[in-house]
Amino acid sequence: MHFGKQTKVYSCIVGIIILTLGIFALTFTGYVGDKQDFYVTTPPSTTVTPVTCDNPEVPKNGKTIPADKTSWAANELITYECLPDYQIIGLPTRFCQPDGTIFGEIPTCEETDQAVSETKTTCQNPIVPQNAITVPIGKTIWQPTELITYECMVGYRMVGRSTRMCKPDGTIAGNVPKCEGVTAPPITVTPVTCDNPEVPKNGMTIPPEKTSWAANELITYDCLHGYRMVSIPTRFCQPDGTIFGDIPSCEETKTCSNPEVPANARTVPEKQTAWQATQLIRYECMEGYELAPGSIGLRFCNSDGTIFGPVPDCRTKPSVPAQPSTTAPLMCTPPQPVNGYIEPQGQTMFDVEVVFFLKCNEGYELQGMERNMCLGDRTLAVELARCVS
Repeated sequence: MHFGKQTKVYSCIVGIIILTLGIFALTFTGYVGDKQDFYVTTPPSTTVTPVTCDNPEVPKNGKTIPADKTSWAANELITYECLPDYQIIGLPTRFCQPDGTIFGEIPTCEETDQAVSETKTTCQNPIVPQNAITVPIGKTIWQPTELITYECMVGYRMVGRSTRMCKPDGTIAGNVPKCEGVTAPPITVTPVTCDNPEVPKNGMTIPPEKTSWAANELITYDCLHGYRMVSIPTRFCQPDGTIFGDIPSCEETKTCSNPEVPANARTVPEKQTAWQATQLIRYECMEGYELAPGSIGLRFCNSDGTIFGPVPDCRTKPSVPAQPSTTAPLMCTPPQPVNGYIEPQGQTMFDVEVVFFLKCNEGYELQGMERNMCLGDRTLAVELARCVS
């Protein structure tokens, strides 16, 4: 057995093996007679180089942590992160394997939604050629990828494309079009009218001979004598030539015939025997007679043919000349209709037996008698009409 540079040869009996070798290398050299020969030598000195993963690939807009590190030992994790305004997609780590290769895919860094929105730039107040407009009118800001559309004014035609595109950097792609004048043929405009509107039975339009109404004009109706209007008496000629509103109707008015005439009195005019609805029937006393206190010489013909008001009472005038009256004339204050007014407008007090008229504000319709008056007891001759929508 030799150490260092020496070599010692050991011989073992066949079937016997040296089990303890220690730091020596045992080399079998063959048989010598009936023995096996082995050479034992000392191992040579060796240098071990550590395994590393150097300069791993880095994603765009990303980095390794720490950023200045370039080498990772075997079994060590390589960690990645993204630059500000970017987010990591995939696993943020890879593994340095014992053989020096790297396990795992390289992650990617994508721009965040907030960063994308902050980098968008709008296109404002694009150039508008003469005799042109952008549509919609009044719009001044366009978003990236949005089309800016142009139109020429009447009498001009477009040369070039009618659209341009707003780019993400705020610039506008495409050339500004032009609007050139054209000679257009004369345009004949036919006015819109509503012709020969339907007329209700026993009714007519005002004026009766008119057959055509211009757009936005009111068509007014009236009823023949002996008939009264039911519903709104007007319709509207619309810009498209159609008529808005229902056709009114005309109903026969009732008459008040041969009203009762008291003794010593007569109707005025005396020979009249019939009165139309809403008409006043007037009475006067014969010569030498006068109306009794509280009695009035008026009655009212209702729309149903009945007569409203008591029959006047004519009494003999006293023989003693009447002294001038010092009492104030009888007057009453009729209530003002809701959504309407009394004519004459502004007057609030009326003498008895004086007729006044009720009118409705625009958009409201009179329901009831248009005429009314105060009686001697300061009450109204008929129920006050109403204005309804």
